[in-house]
Amino acid sequence: MINRLKDMWLRRKWNHWEGKYSRALTKANGDDFDYACGLRSGTVIRFTAATFDGEFVHLSGIVDTSCGMRFTFDRGIDVRLRDIEWVADAPKGS
Repeated sequence: MINRLKDMWLRRKWNHWEGKYSRALTKANGDDFDYACGLRSGTVIRFTAATFDGEFVHLSGIVDTSCGMRFTFDRGIDVRLRDIEWVADAPKGS
């Protein structure tokens, strides 16, 4: 029953954001898992959850970044949506 309610809730959210954001990024907003996104700068960020906030998305559960920074981003990172080139669901496989 709980899984069914969660699926209905996610489907409603996906319908609301359909066409605005990629399917994988929309899924990350409610289904914590393993995701990756690539920015225009070439930076790749692996994360576990996303929350939309206007022109930005807050990525949390940062697993890894390719930007060479030595930060752990324990509280996540805000990324401008227009700077995201691609998003992958389960980039290392499920």
